[in-house]
Amino acid sequence: MASGPTCTFCSDVGDVLKKVARMNSKLVSEKDSKAVIESLRQLQAMPMTFEVLETTKIGRAINALKSAPSEKARELAAALYKGWRALADEYFVEWPATAPAASTGGSAESIEAPKVDKSITCSSAIKEAQSAGPNSSSGDNHPVTMTSPECRG
Repeated sequence: MASGPTCTFCSDVGDVLKKVARMNSKLVSEKDSKAVIESLRQLQAMPMTFEVLETTKIGRAINALKSAPSEKARELAAALYKGWRALADEYFVEWPATAPAASTGGSAESIEAPKVDKSITCSSAIKEAQSAGPNSSSGDNHPVTMTSPECRG
């Protein structure tokens, strides 16, 4: 029997973060347009959260590819960026409703941007994903939400 409970949430977060970090490295260094297009298609198929976007900074690489030489790469990058931008916008639209100032009658303009709670994001999985090189491998794609209480201290 296992010595303690396992956290599948942490491994899912780590898997997605590793994959996105690997894709980010590949996109930044790749010159072959077919490989870039394949990487962009793989990113389209991956479950994405605001926290993964923020941690990996993959949006910066995708934004740069909107001016790639390949028309198909430009189209895919623009579509990804638009979808991810909507995800980020949705994230920032939702958080004021749950912010303390909103519940106490404060104005939305006075609310500061939320801080990322490292205890919720399984910081060890994030650090591992950030340090993962482009040759790392991981399992299947799994949808991830960063609000799961399973990984809290």
